[in-house]
Amino acid sequence: MTISMWFLLLLVVATTEGRRGSASSSSTGHHYAYPRGASSSSRFIRLGRLSLGGGTTGNDIDLSTCREASSSLSKILISDRGIEEPAGATTAEPPTMDRGQLLVASATVTTAAPTRKGICRILPFKCGKAKEKQQHLKADPASPVTGASLADKATLAVGATLPLIPEDAWEQLSGDEYDDPQVVDALAQTGLIMATKHDNNGWVDWKESMPSNLDATLDSGEILVFKGSTIRPGYGSEVPWIKSHSIIPMAPAELAGLMMDSSQVKTYNSLSLGRDDVKVMQHPESSGTHATKIVRNVVQLPVSNSKVESVTLLHTRQLENGSHLLISRAIGGSKHFTGVGGKSYILLGVNLFEPTSDANECRMTAINHVYSPGVPLMLAGKVGVKSAKNFVKDIRALCVPVASQ
Repeated sequence: MTISMWFLLLLVVATTEGRRGSASSSSTGHHYAYPRGASSSSRFIRLGRLSLGGGTTGNDIDLSTCREASSSLSKILISDRGIEEPAGATTAEPPTMDRGQLLVASATVTTAAPTRKGICRILPFKCGKAKEKQQHLKADPASPVTGASLADKATLAVGATLPLIPEDAWEQLSGDEYDDPQVVDALAQTGLIMATKHDNNGWVDWKESMPSNLDATLDSGEILVFKGSTIRPGYGSEVPWIKSHSIIPMAPAELAGLMMDSSQVKTYNSLSLGRDDVKVMQHPESSGTHATKIVRNVVQLPVSNSKVESVTLLHTRQLENGSHLLISRAIGGSKHFTGVGGKSYILLGVNLFEPTSDANECRMTAINHVYSPGVPLMLAGKVGVKSAKNFVKDIRALCVPVASQ
């Protein structure tokens, strides 16, 4: 269970006191030793700008669309740097579709705003009615996919990679969108930007600023938690966002591996009835550095003994600087759900594990945006903060040296 899944569990339980690990005595990490007195300059490896590789891209990129309610016809390229305009593209008529070269040859994007800031860039070619746009779509003759359905698939692919999934795309998602590694790459870029850009990220307004002495604060064992609110419409936009920063006594690769291993969930969550790998994506070109799968997790709540089910995409990858990134995203619709109980959704979970000067620990940045139908929104923020802290304490408890017990 990732930190997002732990957040989800406590959000469902809401007012119930969840299981606490043996590290519940303090938020300052008394069960294991930090190098006291170490300066922040010697403690952390300065990583510079994080990157998925393959070049650079700005954090604030225009998402430009037409004013017409009928949407805009766009040509987009999903690359390892996210969703961007193709090289040399102009606002002229779109070039002939080449499905072998681009994941998406055309897409419809509905919005009433002329320009918005965000993670992706969509270059409009034409504004007008759907019939006018349709003439620019050329379906692959060898494929039964029509131009219209291709446009629908393109729209879903774009929505599946944004920090907040559009309302009209949520129920249509099946998880198959992530079969294409380029869509996963774009989602990973979204997660990386959300984890590393606190202010002016275009999607979430965090209520407090980052402390100027972040490294020293984390070095002391503190768990910093922030609450945020969505500044754009989308599915679950009313649900608060939770972000935490902490030091975990595990190497980045080790912690990422633990979170991805479904067989290990019960080692740190006694309420879980088990997590199954529903579908493992095969992306040979990224074998060894990336892993992607869809999992189904079922937990049994205390007192009521009721069950709650979640279906989530998990993706992890190693970054160029030794960091590891873990992305969680709920699968909308009804596919993969068994109906054994209620549903909860990790709308977006991001875990960034960065190396420090100690090879046996990492700095974890965790972002959680979780929606559990039926749980009052007035409780979501409070429970989210508590669950974020408890998750860190429980993971730390797994790493307590025998001599200190």
